[in-house]
Amino acid sequence: MSHLASAEPASGWRAVLEGELLQRWQALANNDSSTAISLVGVRDDYQLPRCQHRPDIRTLKPLQPGRNGVEVGCSKPYWQQHFAIQLHVYQEVVTLRQGLRSDALIEADDIHLSRQDIGTLNKGFYTASQDVIGLQIKRSLRPGTILNPDMLELPTLVKRGQHVSIRLKRPGIQIEMDGTALASGHQGKRIRVRNNQSQKVISAVVIARDLVQVQ
Repeated sequence: MSHLASAEPASGWRAVLEGELLQRWQALANNDSSTAISLVGVRDDYQLPRCQHRPDIRTLKPLQPGRNGVEVGCSKPYWQQHFAIQLHVYQEVVTLRQGLRSDALIEADDIHLSRQDIGTLNKGFYTASQDVIGLQIKRSLRPGTILNPDMLELPTLVKRGQHVSIRLKRPGIQIEMDGTALASGHQGKRIRVRNNQSQKVISAVVIARDLVQVQ
């Protein structure tokens, strides 16, 4: 808990409140991200009620990027004011340099880092290019799109209806048989495949392009 200086003009109490909250965030985050705070829905000329001591500042929950609740209170005379504040935290995040169509694989030239307020990125984001290179776009995206996990997936290595090799691996033995994929899948996904010789349908795990393994 901290205190606002008493008898501050409107601009003064705002500056003290914002400075105190920024200090708390920097102590929590322990990083060099650029930050700012704005009061939500409060007029520029709004002033706090009078207080015979320094009003207390209390955050309702630990600070986080985005919307936060703050309580400012006084015990003599007693009053409490609740404010919504927006904590703006600016970081470099992975952004599309050019538009990509559905199922495209991301390459280094497709992306760049742009400075964004991560408090508005509710679906997540990436801060390193290497985290997305080689992943597959789920749907067509426009230039300038900030990438998040919902937009990306592991690349499809096996497509439904295509020819695959079915590997059977046991201690001391490894054989491969011709098969047909009955579903599409990325690395690590279990799909149904048909053994083209026996016509038996089995379950196998995708381990590489056009290759599945019975485990």
